[in-house]
Amino acid sequence: MQNSLNYFNATNPKVIGLLIDQDKSIRNNVLKLKSVRKTMIWNKPYRDKCVQTDDVHGLRTIYHDIFFGKISECKIYTGVQSVADLESNNTKSTGEHIFPSFGMAPYFYDNVNNWSEEKFLKNALPLCLVSKTTSQQNTDLSNQKNVLILDKYEVANIECYFCDEYSSQIGLPKCIKDLLPIELIEYDRKNIKKGVDIW
Repeated sequence: MQNSLNYFNATNPKVIGLLIDQDKSIRNNVLKLKSVRKTMIWNKPYRDKCVQTDDVHGLRTIYHDIFFGKISECKIYTGVQSVADLESNNTKSTGEHIFPSFGMAPYFYDNVNNWSEEKFLKNALPLCLVSKTTSQQNTDLSNQKNVLILDKYEVANIECYFCDEYSSQIGLPKCIKDLLPIELIEYDRKNIKKGVDIW
């Protein structure tokens, strides 16, 4: 298995240190995601048939159970924590996936047969990144509609700390946003522009 850092486009020293600390977790998630990829390849013909027949229920089931559900089980902690969560002494804390994966499911299915395993992992692993928020903030983020994936925390007005920094900011640190691959950002932007909502 390759160095865990090679799966991420990380240049910030704090982020690199964080990913090195998470090496075991990343390696465990790589194994899970390899299994997800195999399952997606196996059931892609059924998914494509659902697309052709406009079977919305079938698509939602596949996207939720095969992709979103499995990605949700993968967690790589980033050192991002909301101020509200910290002030609650973690009594209402939840691991919040920073980049929601459900809306990305069609894109991954469209490309799973064309991407190498390494390319799949480089695109999927950032979707496993989590922050610590309160359960209410998690709900607020999940309920957002037509908000760019990189703007979700700002729009929800969530103030965050990052690692050992003493000052907070509204939204995610740029160094964390930079971990999301450009092609996923572009796909998200196109869907927002079209008003696509696969829920």
